[in-house]
Amino acid sequence: INKALSYHNKSEKMGSNKKDAPAQSFYTKEFNVETVPAIDFPTLFEEYKIDHIDLLKIDVEGAEYLILLSDGFKKVSDKIDYIIGEAHFANEATPDLIPTILKEHGFKTEFLPIVNFKHGITFTDPYTGFTKQAYNNYQTLFFAHK
Repeated sequence: INKALSYHNKSEKMGSNKKDAPAQSFYTKEFNVETVPAIDFPTLFEEYKIDHIDLLKIDVEGAEYLILLSDGFKKVSDKIDYIIGEAHFANEATPDLIPTILKEHGFKTEFLPIVNFKHGITFTDPYTGFTKQAYNNYQTLFFAHK
């Protein structure tokens, strides 16, 4: 299905943060920007005659929050048994929101014990040149089940 999964049935602009990478995110539009057709869950189920999903794999580069919070996902969530995916830092959303979002739909969520993302800050004192970094490691790969 050559469409982007979204929270609506409209076209979306997608791009990449690398010159040599294809468009892959609604949030990164530095390079290779293109407009792609998007589809929501209810339309996906209806158009492709999907009655049930055993395992949904979702890695949508930050759009998971928009999709999983949508009314469309609410309409089909009872037809999905398991979800595995990657949660991203997108706008103000952080991976720790995924269990809260999915709990509303009857899912229990666990993060896989793999640290695959570091997030932090670097401070440099402009007067002394002293530099200090602070980072947290994040587990962003998750598994959810009913």
